Amino acid sequence: MSQQKVGKVFLSLAVSLSAIVSTIVDLLPGDTGHVHNPEWPAHAVFHDIVMFLLLDWMAIVCLWLLWRKSAEPDVGVLVALYQCYSAQRASGSQPGATPQVSTVETHFALCPATIVFP
Repeated sequence: MSQQKVGKVFLSLAVSLSAIVSTIVDLLPGDTGHVHNPEWPAHAVFHDIVMFLLLDWMAIVCLWLLWRKSAEPDVGVLVALYQCYSAQRASGSQPGATPQVSTVETHFALCPATIVFP
């Protein structure tokens, strides 16, 4: 298997798992999930549902871009990388993404223009 195909498999796993796990966590029953938690106001639940649906559709588009036959295969890789980065930033799982919550002060910026493929 070529390095490019291995990279695509790992990116596919990252994109898929971020969408699937996020959706499962949001839809857990009772107080453990976000959508069915009675302490969450309706407006927050609405935004949570919109966010995980957006993440799920973005994952589908990323997987299509990543695996389609194209004259520009690097475009799909860039979009998938940016999707993984965006999902981590939106969830706050990346240090420094939410400085008011994070105890570790880090400055991290990723611009797709800085990613270079051989």
